[in-house]
Amino acid sequence: MQNFQNNYSPEALLQGLNPAQQEAVTSDAQVLRVIAGAGSGKTKVLTERIKWLINVEHLAAEQILAITFTNKAAAEMRSRLMGFLPERSYVNRLWIGTFHATCLRILRLHANLMGWDRNFTVMNRADQEKTLRELLAVLGKNPKEFVPKEILARISRWKERGLRADMLAEERAFSARANQDYIAIYREYEKFCRANARADFDELILLTIELLEQEEMVRNHFHRLFRAVFVDEFQDTNELQMRLIQLLTADDAKLFVVGDEDQSIYGWRGAQIENILYLERRYPNLHTVSLEENYRSTGNILQAANAVIANNKKRLGKKLWTAAADGEKIRVISAFNEKDEAEKIAEIIKKTAREKNRSWREFAILYRRNSLSRNLEYSLSNQEIPYRIYGGLRFFDRQEIKDALAYLRLLNHPEDNQALERIINRPKRSIGEKTIDDLRLAAWQNAGGIWNLLTNDFFISANFPKRAKALAEFTSLIKKMQAEFQEALRENDCRDAEKAGQLLTRALEIAIHSSGLWDFYSNENDRTYSETRSDNLEELVSAAKEFALRNPIFPDNFTGETTPDAGILLDNFLASCTLDAGDYEADAGENRVQLMTIHSAKGLEFPFVFVAGCEDGIFPSYQALQSLHDEIEEERRLCYVAFTRAREELSCSFAHIRYEQGREHASDCSRFLKEIPENLLSMQGFMPGKTVHPASAPNANFASAPRAGKTAGKFAVGKKVEHSKYGRGVIKDVEGEGERSRVLVRFNFQIGDKWLVLKYANLQLVE
Repeated sequence: MQNFQNNYSPEALLQGLNPAQQEAVTSDAQVLRVIAGAGSGKTKVLTERIKWLINVEHLAAEQILAITFTNKAAAEMRSRLMGFLPERSYVNRLWIGTFHATCLRILRLHANLMGWDRNFTVMNRADQEKTLRELLAVLGKNPKEFVPKEILARISRWKERGLRADMLAEERAFSARANQDYIAIYREYEKFCRANARADFDELILLTIELLEQEEMVRNHFHRLFRAVFVDEFQDTNELQMRLIQLLTADDAKLFVVGDEDQSIYGWRGAQIENILYLERRYPNLHTVSLEENYRSTGNILQAANAVIANNKKRLGKKLWTAAADGEKIRVISAFNEKDEAEKIAEIIKKTAREKNRSWREFAILYRRNSLSRNLEYSLSNQEIPYRIYGGLRFFDRQEIKDALAYLRLLNHPEDNQALERIINRPKRSIGEKTIDDLRLAAWQNAGGIWNLLTNDFFISANFPKRAKALAEFTSLIKKMQAEFQEALRENDCRDAEKAGQLLTRALEIAIHSSGLWDFYSNENDRTYSETRSDNLEELVSAAKEFALRNPIFPDNFTGETTPDAGILLDNFLASCTLDAGDYEADAGENRVQLMTIHSAKGLEFPFVFVAGCEDGIFPSYQALQSLHDEIEEERRLCYVAFTRAREELSCSFAHIRYEQGREHASDCSRFLKEIPENLLSMQGFMPGKTVHPASAPNANFASAPRAGKTAGKFAVGKKVEHSKYGRGVIKDVEGEGERSRVLVRFNFQIGDKWLVLKYANLQLVE
């Protein structure tokens, strides 16, 4: 091993570090847990600690193992060390990489000891599916009965728990016939992958653990090699990753873990917050350092984040602070509905960019679920604000949306080859690419569309005998859907906006449900992925109804009459979907506003951050509200992450009415907003449950000051009312007119004050 000592003195290495950071870098504790709050210089502490060990404690580069969760994080650490170490070759001797990359490096050396070819291939998800299909064909299993995606999801969960097929077969919980079938496939999958030298991502970690557990010589080798082990984002580790860390860390080696329990937001995919919370149970000699000074956000943003996260019980406890100014208060935007919310956000972005001379790239809009992006995209496009969906696709570019729209196109234009080719085998119908290619060629040779060929029974049976049944079933399905649509057309006249909305909604329901798309996407084994797909399909139905109400069919210029033919309505909606995808969306690297889920935003920061959809049932999610305490705490941690992405200004918005599943629902603002002290808020409109009313709110829908004698029909200040959920109360304030009228009702002590939209609240006067 080649030791290296730079000319840096210990004092020089510590320059620019605050006292807590210096303690973390220089500590002689064998096991050190660094609780690094958001924006507290986590990566800097990690790299400075490595420099310290090399320069002051004289460790060789190859004696340091640093495990990260992303290639980006590993690259950032290497980049920061490059200027300190003399040669690239020296940096490359450091073991810095993700969990999977570290395991691959170990297995390339020793996989043969486990009966594997050391030159095995690492499979991505598509490779896994292809491999499993090959295996199912060999086993004579029907892929319709044994769906590859579902089987792979089960195998992944089993491997993450460290369970092999033989271990599962012995457990009573897996004694049912259906489970035994899956276990048998899992067993054959293991054999097939080993025999064909193909490893999936989960195999890399599990096989490495088995290698280290079973081969004492290998384990001792790495114990002698690694004298310091670093783990980044420790709060995100799962059970299997924790086992790997313990196996790679010798009893006399130094373990340095960095994380933030308040940013643990991946429990839904196996992360165990207990690993960081209760690390002293595994290592009694644990020493902890907290990094609380924040170098990113203003004082008010940090105070708001602290106030929200303080309500969690599962935390070690810290309080972020900054030497910077308090800055702007947190803007809370109270909107009438989701369109109003999106318009307000777009207006504020445009105004701020103009008045403060800021670039579009300095703005980010975060949301809890993908489906919320549609209205935001529409409003940004209307304002000619360039935007980009970060880490994902625009709403109308998402797979499930394009699939549903393709079915919708076939209701009106069955000859549309592009739409037909997209969904002829989705959901799966055993119609492969070869069949589609042959159909396309035959249609071209006959100068017609594929649909014309499919409706020719003689042609199909003669030219596609093996696929005739599957093709006939597809053709029958499309005809059935078209018949359903014609029935809906007879019941709804397109010349009436309300009925046109019902017709378009029904058409989307046929395209989504009758086609089998809903079941296909709802039954995906990954619950979170499935819920996102389902949310997006529901949002598409809402979009259709809104479109019909917003774009009635106008009279024909020549006859003065509207046509009852739904073709115009469908074509107009499909065209709007294409346009709404955003002419103004910018390519990566251009100056644009960024839209993303809060999960995607972790690790990023922006001067101006908007958190949209801050309503109970959205953020926190409905599932979290209905579930155990732990899920609410994870939602609150997600809120903490969202808030701490903002450097200069933080805005949160909510709508009193929101379209969901094709219907309007009254909603209440997020309980997380109510946890923020009122003195930190600048409210546009009024905050349900808050008593402070702003003197003015120029862009709010409900911006009139309360005064005695105000009424909304029979509901007046001072009247007693009864609500089906909250019980009896007294009206304290009235706002708005018509459909936007609402009342502030003071209920009992536990309920408090509630703003209720009269159209939806169903309040009864109590005489």
